[in-house]
Amino acid sequence: MANPASTHIIDDSDPRIQYSVGWRRGGRDDEFNTTTTLTSTHQASFTLKFAGTAISVFGTADSPNNSTFEVDGASASQCTVDTKGKRIPGILFYESPTLPLAERTLVGTNVDKKVILDYLVITSPSDILATSTSTASGVAFAGTSSSSGPCAARPCTPKEGNISATNRNFIIVGCVLAAVALAGLIWVLWSIWRAARAARGSEERGAIRPYSVACSSSNIREKRSR
Repeated sequence: MANPASTHIIDDSDPRIQYSVGWRRGGRDDEFNTTTTLTSTHQASFTLKFAGTAISVFGTADSPNNSTFEVDGASASQCTVDTKGKRIPGILFYESPTLPLAERTLVGTNVDKKVILDYLVITSPSDILATSTSTASGVAFAGTSSSSGPCAARPCTPKEGNISATNRNFIIVGCVLAAVALAGLIWVLWSIWRAARAARGSEERGAIRPYSVACSSSNIREKRSR
């Protein structure tokens, strides 16, 4: 019987990730552990040694992104993201195929523009920690994650273009506020129209009516005939 798979989150700030020259720290509240590591340097790369059967890479995009990812020197997988100027966290940059369990090396490279790395997710059979004797060698192993991140306490299977729950909440709140503002604007315009209509009616009722020319001429003729 196959062992159930478990997942483990590796934050971008984890010392087991080795960065080349050209990377710097960033991070916002809607990103995992509020940290990211980013670069705009051409061919800047990061390396992570891990033991598992699959690995996924997640990040943020706020401009065109062109990067490649490869495991154990295999054919590189290219990721191109263009959010049309919008900042979107929690995007799946890379997801490896299922691999035989072994110690492996992931390399991610910035081909063009900017890459913002947020976290990685390693998948492995749940007993790998019990059978491994090299956890202190700088290799990342899958296990039960103690981090309260987007994959905590459940399998991590996000899809490409996934938007974080925090970002979705911002969108929902924004839509509600916009609806309330629109309803308020409609009420104000209706009130102004109603007040203007009432004012016009009052003016018409209180206006002095001019004398009728025909009636005045008739009165004059009557006085002359007398």
